[in-house]
Amino acid sequence: MTLPGGHVLTAEPIGASGAQILLPSRGRRTRRRRPKLRVEALGRRRALISFGGEPSELTPRHSEIVLLLVLSPDGLTGHELGRRLYGPGCNPITVRAEMSRLRRLLRPLLAANPYRLDADVDADFAEVERRLERGEAMAPVDRDRGPLLPESRVPAIVAARRRIQRAISATPLQPL
Repeated sequence: MTLPGGHVLTAEPIGASGAQILLPSRGRRTRRRRPKLRVEALGRRRALISFGGEPSELTPRHSEIVLLLVLSPDGLTGHELGRRLYGPGCNPITVRAEMSRLRRLLRPLLAANPYRLDADVDADFAEVERRLERGEAMAPVDRDRGPLLPESRVPAIVAARRRIQRAISATPLQPL
């Protein structure tokens, strides 16, 4: 038997009654295959996500939450998330309500304590940043995608938007 965390148990018989005891199998642990999540947020007011072949457009607030979680792969506590979204005086109930609504959409991908994305994330803006870090020239189509969640005023997203835009501006144009 394999538990959700990947630990493998072995059933050993106890006497002639047919009863069994479950014991951990030594050294055996399977790797749970993580789902894939695609996030598109460049030039979009509302992020577009897709997993399991199903695309969904998020609300502007949920777009900000997902981007904050992409930018913080180790996760954020409810307090940290609230402070980044609403400022220092955030009511924790507000964050829990938003996360509850988002969980309905991202159920298998949204972990808690701390809040984080339990998936292999492929985000358009992260790919652009990786290409820029490697010093790759940007094609005109990449330059024209637009800024990261252009209407967001969340400081971490604004900082990421500015960082990406500065890097794109400083990168030579790829020849056609």
